[in-house]
Parts: sequence; C-alpha cells; structure tokens
Amino acid sequence: MRKTTLFSLQIAAALIAATASPVLAAGDAAAGRRTAETWCAGCHLLGDENKAAMVDVPPFPVIAQQKTADAIRAFLFNPHPPMPQFRLTRQDIEDLVQFIVELKKP
Repeated sequence: MRKTTLFSLQIAAALIAATASPVLAAGDAAAGRRTAETWCAGCHLLGDENKAAMVDVPPFPVIAQQKTADAIRAFLFNPHPPMPQFRLTRQDIEDLVQFIVELKKP
C-alpha cells in the first residue's frame, strides 16, 4: 500500500475514533510531557535539551514543526514499527498532541 494511502487511512481512523467517542477534555500539555517522559523519552528528544536519543528518531520539536495536530493524533492512534505497542488512552493521546504542538516555534 502506498504511504499516502496508508497515511490517509490512519487519519480517517483517528477521526472516526475521535468522533465516535464521548467528548474528550482538551489536551493538557503538562500531562502530555509526563506521558512523553514515561513512554517516549527513551527514543525521542522531548525538547531542546542536549541528550542522546536514538539515531533516525525525530525529536519532538522537529515533529511539531513538520506535522499538524491531526497528523500527530492519527499517528498516535495507529503507531507502527519501530514504535513500541504501548496502550495510550484517548486522553493520553490528546495530552501528547497538545505537548508536542506547543513545541512548535513561530
């Protein structure tokens, strides 16, 4: 399957999941950072700090510059290898999205 088709399907799945569920609280960036420190910091840089991360794993500030909130949300709803198969709640995802998008520089 082509990457663009797969990406479109991921976005569609995320939108369906989001609209089929009860209304979620808006994302909480502080909670998102805590989730990221628990689940993501082993591979991703979470900010501009100078720490080692895995090679070829984009830092969160780069993701923030390159992806929209909807694209990040769609990816988190349907992660694929080499991402680990951890279970995030919908609220965890909203919190992570909020944390990541707030890293975007004007």
